[in-house]
Amino acid sequence: MAHYRVSESKREQFRRYLEKAGVLESLTNVLVALYEETEKPNNALDFIKHQLGVGPEAEDAESLRLELNTLQQKYDQLMEENKELRSRYSCCSTSRRRAGEQNNYTHLQFQILLHIRSL
Repeated sequence: MAHYRVSESKREQFRRYLEKAGVLESLTNVLVALYEETEKPNNALDFIKHQLGVGPEAEDAESLRLELNTLQQKYDQLMEENKELRSRYSCCSTSRRRAGEQNNYTHLQFQILLHIRSL
């Protein structure tokens, strides 16, 4: 019987602790809100978490989703721009090589003409 009283005492201490910390009031308010819901949520635990403020707020989550969407679009745009610039660079460097070969050939022709005229 003494063991039972010690256990009751510990329970009472724990209950006072929860009450002092505001836990009992918060849980009571959440459970009352769940009870008063006309359409009961499919996931009561998610409802309780939301009511207690566990996890990101709905506005924060929506804001983060919008930011993610904006950044994804910007990333896609930059990747497309990068692809286009790489393509231009590739074409440009190929054209430069060809132009350089043509310039060398033209320069060689010019040297030959000068040499022929000097004869």
